[in-house]
Amino acid sequence: QPSYPRTENVRKGWLIRQIILYLIFTGIQGFIIEQYINPIVVNSQHPLKGGLLNAVETVLRLSLPNVYLWLCMFYCFFHLWLNILAEILRFGDR
Repeated sequence: QPSYPRTENVRKGWLIRQIILYLIFTGIQGFIIEQYINPIVVNSQHPLKGGLLNAVETVLRLSLPNVYLWLCMFYCFFHLWLNILAEILRFGDR
């Protein structure tokens, strides 16, 4: 399709709000990594030394922060970032 629907102008207030939300959620991702994921990974450098039970425990301890991290990443990329780009490019068909 050679022509796409476009909006007349960029909604600056909405765009600034989305950028602020993007920065907040990027900070939340960094917080989750530094406060929850890194300590677990650092304390379990050789999970198979302690046996299978320690490896399973490490994976289970990482599962919840990992789910929250993936949800934040999904929201940041697929909702916030792509809508920011669509607004900057004035793409009207969202």
